[in-house]
Amino acid sequence: MAKEDKNKAGKTTSQDVSAADAAAAKNVPTGGPKAGTKVGVTGLPVGTPINVGQQEVREDGRYRGTTSATAKTQYAVGDGMSKLLAMDNPQRVQLLSVLSQIPGLYPKGRAYTAKQLQSVAAGELVAIREEDAEALEKVMQYADTVGVTYDVAAQRLFNQPNIAASFYGYTPPKGPKLIPEKSLVAEISDKFQNTFDVNVPQGVAKKYAAEVRAAQAKGEGLSAQEREDILLKYLENEAGNLMKQEGFQPRGVLGSYITQLRQEYYENGLPMDENRIYKMAVKSLRDPQELENNRQKVRQRAELVFPPLREYIARGESVRDVLSPYIRLKASIFEMNDADINPSDMYDVMDGDKLKNINDYKKSLYQSPEYTKTQGYKQRVVSDTRGLLDYLGID
Repeated sequence: MAKEDKNKAGKTTSQDVSAADAAAAKNVPTGGPKAGTKVGVTGLPVGTPINVGQQEVREDGRYRGTTSATAKTQYAVGDGMSKLLAMDNPQRVQLLSVLSQIPGLYPKGRAYTAKQLQSVAAGELVAIREEDAEALEKVMQYADTVGVTYDVAAQRLFNQPNIAASFYGYTPPKGPKLIPEKSLVAEISDKFQNTFDVNVPQGVAKKYAAEVRAAQAKGEGLSAQEREDILLKYLENEAGNLMKQEGFQPRGVLGSYITQLRQEYYENGLPMDENRIYKMAVKSLRDPQELENNRQKVRQRAELVFPPLREYIARGESVRDVLSPYIRLKASIFEMNDADINPSDMYDVMDGDKLKNINDYKKSLYQSPEYTKTQGYKQRVVSDTRGLLDYLGID
């Protein structure tokens, strides 16, 4: 029998669930509820005192025995729907995700799946159905049997599914139901096309399907996260194989991640580190948020390389954005296009931990060896030479 070891009516209790239910049933008034009294989800009028176990009695810190712990029923028929409708979307999604995993609450196939709830978590309001309200009222029945609130009851039943199975008379099916091999092959094929824009090798697909089905067949089954981890392992292995191929051009999601990370390096004046970029892109396959985390790491490195720009980079501006006036000046003097100047060639704008005044920077460019290679410099030399010859009267 499942035992409850704590409730809000007493300090320490040890109460069998079915015994608590039986104790509560003894309190049903003869002749039915009084006029105007709401009928509770357990069949008792709301507010009916119930025996929920034993609690210690202490006087002056000394143990004096035990006494009956009581509570009152709280939930009426219809409260399941009203509670759910009063919640905002994140609250609905959170509660429904818990209810969907408690044995015995929903008819087969009617509980929301994790994927369905995830798709509406940040968007449209999740619809509340009759079966959702009924599932919550089943939790309320348990709550009004053991003397706790419905949210505490839901978490307890979620954490201890054996209690739920006993309370609701649910018998789990024998043996895990394995995902068909064709479905798993199709799953990894779609993932390879999306991630790499290549076909999955047939041997890899079959190996993935076999590993998932073997894990499912074990006594504890396979969680959605464990299955995702297996799939990501195959994606990471394939990414490593592809990157070793000479002349391989990354495409798909992986190619997009590599491109974005390369752009982050370039725009922030850091020398390209292809090996590091590849590793960050592959790690980002596990979670799109990881890509943003890696981009942030690149910007943090840029703060160390360009100390005077630390404040701007922290606000989300790139090195190229901040140094654009200096880049345009350099391009003009060196007779280049702005786009041809790499931010990693702009270290000369710094004077220690400070940024050079743009006029001082202009003088330094005119004094640099690179300036002597420009047409402007050569024309200036010719013009100065011609002026000197004219002054000396030499034709």
